[in-house]
Amino acid sequence: MKICICLLGLATLGASVLAVPPPDPVTVIIKTKPAQMKYDQQRIYAATGAKITITLQNEDDLPHNLVVCKPKDGGVNDKGLEVAVAAWKLGEAGMKQEWIPQNPRIIAHTKMVNPHQNETITFNAPEEAGDYPYVCTFPGHSIAMNGMLRVRVLLPLIRNLHYRYCTGENLTKLPDFGKLTPIEEGQVSSGKMDIALHQKVRRDNYAYEFEGALDCPTDAEYTFKMGSDDGSQLWIDGKEILKIDDIHPTVFREKTINLTKGEHSIKVRYFQGHGNAEFFFCWSNPDSTERWLTVKESSLDTPAPEKENVTGMPLVVTNEARIYRNFIEGSSPRGIAVGYPGGVNICWDADQMNVALVWQGEFIDAKRHWAGRGLGNQPPLGTGVAKLGQQHALGVLASQADPWVPANKNEKPSDPAYVFRGYELDAQRKPTFHYDCKDVAVSETFIPEGDIQKQTNAIKRILKLSAVKPVNNLYFLALTGPIEANDSAFIFDKTVKVIISGGSPIARKSAGHDEVLLPVVFKDGKAEFAITYSWNLN
Repeated sequence: MKICICLLGLATLGASVLAVPPPDPVTVIIKTKPAQMKYDQQRIYAATGAKITITLQNEDDLPHNLVVCKPKDGGVNDKGLEVAVAAWKLGEAGMKQEWIPQNPRIIAHTKMVNPHQNETITFNAPEEAGDYPYVCTFPGHSIAMNGMLRVRVLLPLIRNLHYRYCTGENLTKLPDFGKLTPIEEGQVSSGKMDIALHQKVRRDNYAYEFEGALDCPTDAEYTFKMGSDDGSQLWIDGKEILKIDDIHPTVFREKTINLTKGEHSIKVRYFQGHGNAEFFFCWSNPDSTERWLTVKESSLDTPAPEKENVTGMPLVVTNEARIYRNFIEGSSPRGIAVGYPGGVNICWDADQMNVALVWQGEFIDAKRHWAGRGLGNQPPLGTGVAKLGQQHALGVLASQADPWVPANKNEKPSDPAYVFRGYELDAQRKPTFHYDCKDVAVSETFIPEGDIQKQTNAIKRILKLSAVKPVNNLYFLALTGPIEANDSAFIFDKTVKVIISGGSPIARKSAGHDEVLLPVVFKDGKAEFAITYSWNLN
């Protein structure tokens, strides 16, 4: 068998310099999914400074817009929620302003696009790499209708790219290129490797060697991804980095290495035995998009199958509280979810007479239960969901060291320890929950605090207890689960800060898990304390 290839003299590497072309423009059509309140694309990729053209094609029966936003200060990504909240606060003026607020985070936006109509916007990608959310700011749409414009630095192509080409017979592995003589060699002005240069004359049993220079813009970790059918091999600065050998369908591999700023040599070898011929190669660093160094490009990520869509009817909370009674994930079937003005929410469990969930941001979606109650539990829509558990919280302990025993233990159906007495609404429809625990009547009221735009959301839970007759050694189980002490507060599950006022909380370990107990102290048959849940963990 005779195989031919050539070797490039290193002295020729500086003979020419590849001009760095401007970033490729990005043109994308984003469609709205009918009756799902969702964009059909949740990710767009662009290089810094690239020209971006987005057409919003509204195939829904509701109006929608698309607003591209700067990331939230401090690197906290809220998917454009802050901008959406500002739009909702426009009130009656919202429709006239296309639900576009005066907000410094807005980069570009469409107008409100009516059903079955389109609108196109064009703008330049920011010069700073980062993730830029896009969102529909029509009230209530943002939690489902959002996506991310991922802007990355564009790395250079291969400078002084040279190729060598040879043919052989019955190639089954990467050949020994050092022993081969080239049939043809030359410069590749595009800076991208192309294994199809000679496929019009030969489709099997050939090999290529590419060599050139990569200019790293910064000291960083660089990831090289390579896929081939059949074999391929990569060297950086004379060191082998990746190798895919033998005959097979397309196989992908990748490796991340540290490279310093400046020039680094690159050498790539490829062979095609028989069957399909494929070769893909790209490089990236943490601040860049994947820069393809082959003529053919491929997505190396296999998208996950789309899950059952159960969003599309988010309940919007405006100037008064909103209540949702249905099957709620993290609660018993008697869960009562309440969304409060300001972007804080709870789920109060009428079976356990306790708070099962607290979260911030948007409230809940009603689509799953719009036509029935058989589509399973509905999870909260917002963020920072703290699952506080599903158990009764009042119990009598002989001592603080005793294991927790709730008051309903061994209760008889004819004489239940807990009895739910319903709830009453104030002028803003905020509920006060009432229940009895043996000889103690309990009421719970919730007051939203903080500022959703400043990420200082909080809600205060006020409990008032009235004893029909004296009760000794009564405790309230304030928290159970992963708990960290933080000055005078507790961090629950690394999600919310919990501050207990009106008593002396006791942190302890019991039965292998963390607990915070609060002794209930009555004065003239009355007791009162408060628990504040906050998402500001500082």
